[in-house]
Amino acid sequence: MNLMSREKMEAMMDELVSSQEGEVRKEFALRNKSVEEQEGAIRYNEGKTDWNLMHWPSMEHLIRVLKFGEKKYGRLNYMKGHDQIDTLNSLTRHIAAMHSGELYDKETGELHAAHGIANCMFWIYNHIKDNQKSVELGKVT
Repeated sequence: MNLMSREKMEAMMDELVSSQEGEVRKEFALRNKSVEEQEGAIRYNEGKTDWNLMHWPSMEHLIRVLKFGEKKYGRLNYMKGHDQIDTLNSLTRHIAAMHSGELYDKETGELHAAHGIANCMFWIYNHIKDNQKSVELGKVT
């Protein structure tokens, strides 16, 4: 096993700290420049949803499942409200199929994983909707 020397590790740590300090200094300098001095627009996105984390091509599978559901049940049927236990049962069936080695749903030809994501989305939607109702009624959930 090849262990890193203490000196090399300390040098690497110093370099990391130095680069982080440099970034902080750049950010401070940018925020304190006049508009004319700035190289680009300032954006304060810290703490906001980072949609760049989403892998959009994967979501195409979800959209195909939703389009199948639209033909079968009507557009945005899940927004009419589902029994959350039924939604979890459907999710579990798709996960169980995947565990048994079946990757594609026989009815739709789409990935069971995409059906699972759809069920998770339905569950989250209805959870949010139910919690909004509780807040409107003055109930804490």
